[in-house]
Amino acid sequence: WAVVEIIAATRRTLRPRIAIPGDLAGVAGQADRPVVESLAAQVVVGLAAGADDLERHPRHDTHPPRVRRCHMPEYRTVMDAHLGDNNFWIKPLDERDAAFAAMRTESKHGDGMCFHEEISVIEGGIRGPGFWSAVTYDDIKEVNRKAELFSSAAGITLGEQPPETLEFFGSMIVMDNPRHAKFRMLVQKGFTPKTVAAIEDSVKARAKRLVAAAKEKKAAGEEIDFVESFAAPLPLQIICDMLGVPEADEQQIFDWTNAILGAGDPDFVTDLDGLILGAAGMFDYAQALGESRLTDPTDDIASILMHAEVDGQRLTAAEFGSFFILLAVAGNETTRNAISWGMHQLTHHPDQRELLRHNFDEMSLQAADEIVRWASPVIHMRRIANEDVEVGNT
Repeated sequence: WAVVEIIAATRRTLRPRIAIPGDLAGVAGQADRPVVESLAAQVVVGLAAGADDLERHPRHDTHPPRVRRCHMPEYRTVMDAHLGDNNFWIKPLDERDAAFAAMRTESKHGDGMCFHEEISVIEGGIRGPGFWSAVTYDDIKEVNRKAELFSSAAGITLGEQPPETLEFFGSMIVMDNPRHAKFRMLVQKGFTPKTVAAIEDSVKARAKRLVAAAKEKKAAGEEIDFVESFAAPLPLQIICDMLGVPEADEQQIFDWTNAILGAGDPDFVTDLDGLILGAAGMFDYAQALGESRLTDPTDDIASILMHAEVDGQRLTAAEFGSFFILLAVAGNETTRNAISWGMHQLTHHPDQRELLRHNFDEMSLQAADEIVRWASPVIHMRRIANEDVEVGNT
């Protein structure tokens, strides 16, 4: 997306498509827990059209054009649950839980999966033709385990993107095998037991510094915002430590991530151009960092990744740049959301907070899993069906 002309790129051929939640792996053993099938495990299954049989249906003047195949299914949902509308996601949690429960019932015992219109589209983006929402645990597990049938290569988020932009933003999560497997082997070389232990030390040191700073603010009579003081800085600081980013550059990385993540968010008022500029700035920075570590390696993960080899191949500076964006943006934001949600829930359930406080060594790992399960930092991940397929009863 660093090249602005990409915005005007012609629409590529579309194929049947699907999406899977990033948190499924962490909750796969909890099939008997209903929340798994609601928020933490939402698979969006979509069908798109070929470029030669698209039919445009403008919604109204304030919305971008919608692309639909003539024989696409009619949009259908239950309980007014329009998952492609941002307004659905700001409804109270109880309403959303009830909507997902109704969709699960409809999928299992009714007419099958719901088919949703892509209503909310980032300014300058392209409206997709709609998507199936696979929201039951069994359906999600089936899609997740059949990587050869359900592709990630066309993108894992709703909305259409030109192919040139996909790996720029998604790196390895928008690759299929065998490329995905080879890329994963390269990246794994940066996360050995030794480097993971160093990361753990970094987490402890950074957390203690943030707590100390908060105590100083409290002693001075200042108000403490938990997200601003803990949930936002901690993950990004850890990621910067991992990648060897100097502390003086952390604020710039933070600003770029907010520009990328804030696209379409009224709190940030960032449009597609702002997203592109933020991504281009981070990409250029990451490439320069990767090239410097290639010539002058240190003991950080960036150096390990730039020198790792699989079958005689190394990461290019551009591939490292895309992986940097993936880690700094997606890894940062999901952890930020999980930490914030965890504190929110512990504040509203003081009995659970005290239970954790008094049994931290025994319960901390279980608590982390449970917080991620409830927080669902990743709402969905799209997949494209490589051929006609039946999932569940749809």
